[in-house]
Amino acid sequence: MQNHRLSLARLFPPIVFSALLVLAGCTTEQPPQAKADPPAAELRTGSWRFEMASPGGPLPFTVLIERGTAGLSAAALNDNEILPFDQVTVDNRRVILSIDHYESRFTGTLNQDGTRLEGSWTKLVDDSRTARLPFTADHGVPTRFETQAAAATDLAGKWAVQFTQDGAASGEAIAEFRQDGNVLTGTFLTPTGDYRYLEGVVDGQTMKLSCFDGGHAFLFQATQQADGSLAGDFWSSDKWHESWTAQRDAQASLPEATTQNHITNDDGIFRFQFPNLAGDVIGHDADFLQDKVRLITIFGSWCPNCNDEAPVLQRLKNEYGPRGLEVVGLAFEATGDSQRDTRALKRFAKRHKLDYTLLLAGTKDKAEAGKMLPDLDKVLAYPTSLLLDRNGKVVRIHTGFNGPGTGAHHQKLVGDLRAEIEKLL
Repeated sequence: MQNHRLSLARLFPPIVFSALLVLAGCTTEQPPQAKADPPAAELRTGSWRFEMASPGGPLPFTVLIERGTAGLSAAALNDNEILPFDQVTVDNRRVILSIDHYESRFTGTLNQDGTRLEGSWTKLVDDSRTARLPFTADHGVPTRFETQAAAATDLAGKWAVQFTQDGAASGEAIAEFRQDGNVLTGTFLTPTGDYRYLEGVVDGQTMKLSCFDGGHAFLFQATQQADGSLAGDFWSSDKWHESWTAQRDAQASLPEATTQNHITNDDGIFRFQFPNLAGDVIGHDADFLQDKVRLITIFGSWCPNCNDEAPVLQRLKNEYGPRGLEVVGLAFEATGDSQRDTRALKRFAKRHKLDYTLLLAGTKDKAEAGKMLPDLDKVLAYPTSLLLDRNGKVVRIHTGFNGPGTGAHHQKLVGDLRAEIEKLL
């Protein structure tokens, strides 16, 4: 190198050579500087207005995000229900809120000041389909539905409802509404369950109700007609649509829940044999069930009404277990993949703090579930519960479940069930 520099000095006069060295220094290529990542956005705590892009239009609900000693937590708010998410994760500007046993998840991107999310909601339906809807969420927006006018009608009370799909009758229901100014709350009761906690508005002559309960995203809309009736539409998640009409009817009723199912054998016996969450096969004649009053539920972890039922069953077991009550859940799950379905059941049990026996019985198709339970005439609803005496004979079958969103109906159901158990113990 020394000889090379000397040869260059001989070729150029000293002043020119010095200038060349300066130019060379100025044109030497420098390594590119890595761009600093922008600071991570901070997810704001407090109230957020989530809006899902339902096929029927905007489907809003409220989410409360809080920060505690264990980190971030979140809950969906519908009427007076607080529905916790299992997990809230923030990775730079990627935010995930999930309810694990439903495989229900909001995945969104947070803006730089932490006040808006945009992304998609996904929910496992079955082994072949996942529901998906776009969503946005805005921090600090207090309104669920915007209203353009004061309520021009009072919808509070009981309504007889008829659902139709493609012009054909598809189901009956009772709607029970409460109204305070523009604010409307309530639910729909059907022969097989209820639509849980609904919240919305009356805007002039039009009503809107919505709900996100982890497993479902519901949107109801209707307009009051000249004769006082209601006519509108119902959307569920990303595909389901029905039309509905309602007539005010204080005497409206539904079929009695304890008369819809029957045992098919003359002995009144209900037999089953399925694996538990450890893979061990448990049957109706298991030793731990002998000489016990048995409460058997046919359910699915994917079913919101079943999620309402589970804490009730656990409380009954806690109260009456020492006196001889056993509770068993026969789960008909979403996918048919035993590992995946077992994982969902374990998450379900963890969420509701269950210690009663859960068995993996099959998939949620009702016709297929009926084949797995030949002592029952059919599976009409999830959940369906059977109460058996100490000799193993069925004394009561209750089809469907009225959850806490139905108010007095829920209290009556639990009270009646408690009274029946007391008689058998």
